[in-house]
Amino acid sequence: MEVPDYDTMVGTYVNKVGPVRGRRITKELGAKETLKEKFAYVWNTKEAHQYFEPIKVMAEKSQRDSERLRGQGSMYYKQKEYTKALKYFTLSIVSAPHPMETKESSLVNTQEGDTTNKEDDQKYKSLAWGYCNRSAVLLHLKHYDECLQDIELAMLYVDSPVLQKLEERKSKCINEKGSTLKDKRPLLPTLKKENHNPTLLPLSSAVKMEYTPAKGRHLVTTRDIYPGEMLGVEESYCHWLETEYMLSYCNICIAECVAPLPCPTCTRVVYCSSSCRARGQQDHALECELLSSFLALKCSYKHIFLAIKMLSHIPYVKLKSLLPQLEKEEKYYPKLMHGFDKEGIYRSDYSSLYHLVTDYRKRSKELLYTLCTQAFILNKLLQQSGTYFVDENGTPFTPADEDLIITGEAMLRHLLQVDCNNHPIEVVKEIEGKFQIIQIGTGLYPALCLMNHSCNPTTIYYSYGSSIVLRSIRTTPRGGEITECYGRPYYLQSYTTRRKKLKDTFLLNCYCEACENKWPCLESLGGILVKCVVCQKPLPRKMIRCSRCSMNYGYFEYEGEKKEDFEKWWLHVFTLDDAEKKCSSLLRNQLDACALSVDDILALTTLIYYLEKYAKLPCREQCIAIQLIGRAFKIKTYFEKQKPIDTNFSLEQL
Repeated sequence: MEVPDYDTMVGTYVNKVGPVRGRRITKELGAKETLKEKFAYVWNTKEAHQYFEPIKVMAEKSQRDSERLRGQGSMYYKQKEYTKALKYFTLSIVSAPHPMETKESSLVNTQEGDTTNKEDDQKYKSLAWGYCNRSAVLLHLKHYDECLQDIELAMLYVDSPVLQKLEERKSKCINEKGSTLKDKRPLLPTLKKENHNPTLLPLSSAVKMEYTPAKGRHLVTTRDIYPGEMLGVEESYCHWLETEYMLSYCNICIAECVAPLPCPTCTRVVYCSSSCRARGQQDHALECELLSSFLALKCSYKHIFLAIKMLSHIPYVKLKSLLPQLEKEEKYYPKLMHGFDKEGIYRSDYSSLYHLVTDYRKRSKELLYTLCTQAFILNKLLQQSGTYFVDENGTPFTPADEDLIITGEAMLRHLLQVDCNNHPIEVVKEIEGKFQIIQIGTGLYPALCLMNHSCNPTTIYYSYGSSIVLRSIRTTPRGGEITECYGRPYYLQSYTTRRKKLKDTFLLNCYCEACENKWPCLESLGGILVKCVVCQKPLPRKMIRCSRCSMNYGYFEYEGEKKEDFEKWWLHVFTLDDAEKKCSSLLRNQLDACALSVDDILALTTLIYYLEKYAKLPCREQCIAIQLIGRAFKIKTYFEKQKPIDTNFSLEQL
């Protein structure tokens, strides 16, 4: 049976409804005031129920598919193409029928050779052989820990003749492993205990939230912030992996998987460990049943999957009981209280996500209708699932229209929110000898979403699996705003292009200093010019007299304030000269960020500090330095196996 995708359903709807009725529906939808009224209007139109009817698709396990994929893996193994063999053995394991209450879940407590409860071993024969064959490939590729894991998993299901061969492979693996070190994952940086924010939990105590009608909720500093400081570490509330990465990265922690463990019921996601899989069975339960149906829609709006994840993380019973309070907060509470719980703490939870901006009043009625139809289709799939609408005891019930309008409105809200509040999840890959930063997914981080945009941002962020680390890349005085760049910074994209993209995507006009002064791109920027201490006019470093205010910087005798200004100016020149000298080769060669040492990063952040303090901005050296340390934090730290880079600064150091 052919499964209609989203565009097909829309095309059928448009043809059947006709232009006159279509325009009337869109106009009447635009006249509705609230999101609830808008979704309820679409939900109550007979045409929507007639033409927007998705079909539930299941990604079922198949012994036949598993055997076929294992055969391809065996062919590559015989040809000694081990990387390809690993891929197909993994696909075989993912496709194989799998027990729901897995023996693997307690593998760490299993005694060696424990082969009890094998009544279903024949049923899981393809799974056992998949693990067995993959362990052989992993041994050749010297992934010893993963090899031992697969051997233990295979032993749970195989018969005695195979056990001896696995025991021999296990002994060989242990012997070879003895002379190697396990390749540890990079450790997630953490804020120092004394730097934790008591109310904005993921952020530093150097940051607080403020509100103005012009800027909305935003973040400002409580003290001077210096380049390189860590300002926050936040784990995603939910995230979504791009389809091509679903079987190579853990669905929970987003660790890259050499030998992933499968979901017991679907063939769409994998896990890096039994602990992540155990957690995933709760977080992934609804998604597991509907994931193939979502993918079958082939919807071009990629954030549709993230929106459904937002809803799947909160049980319907809890959602229904929580919404009246959230609606009350949105309508009556001061903006600065939105997202905070009764203890006055802002957590990465559903309440904080609910209060993120939607900007629905700024959206066109055509776009709102499109999003309403998407929410309608997703709501239909929820209705079909049989797993989301359950009572306090976990018993499924048939949802009434009231229930479906609650979830539909929530879905519409989330579709609007993810469009302007998502952050990319990136990994570093070595491709043809060069390190490249690749986006593999998208996440929602409620605290980071509080930052406003600037084309000359004060921070960068980078991924550690499902978490994001926030660092300062510029000096921000006390009370200054903490900002991120929603697109590309001013020195990498022209004024006209970036402002058009910001307007089209985020519905905003940027008034940062780079836009207000129309700062040029990197290729048009000049070198370092120090500022006159009196009038701030840029001066060549060897200039004796300021042409604007006539301040004389020659070697003459001065008294009082003029002498102090004279000495201060030459101090500026000398400190800038010294900082630039330390960084000259880095700025000139623009080395790959992975080649930068921690000392190099410290030198670059010091240069940025002095440039912002003493030089006329913008300047080429500052932009290059910011680019280098931004890339260095993303790449260098990713490969730091024992401990993360930590370059926090104090005023004394600078």
